[in-house]
Amino acid sequence: MTKIKAIFSYPGKLLNKHPLIFFAVFSIIENLLVESLSRHSIIKGFMHVFTSPLAFLVNSLIIMLTLSFSLLFRRRVFGLVM
Repeated sequence: MTKIKAIFSYPGKLLNKHPLIFFAVFSIIENLLVESLSRHSIIKGFMHVFTSPLAFLVNSLIIMLTLSFSLLFRRRVFGLVM
């Protein structure tokens, strides 16, 4: 049970130590997931990253801006989920 708690507490520790790195990586992963779902293929989602990198970057920055509001809360994981 302690191993499971350690695994699930790691993102929270990373979020508190380095929030900007966490938000950048999380927004890129989330954007890649959205693009893959909208194109109905993981490969086409990755192709979108390389065919139009500026649009992918702008979309990731929009997601990161939206997620950055959770920095205003003391419990950042709760704010991130909400």
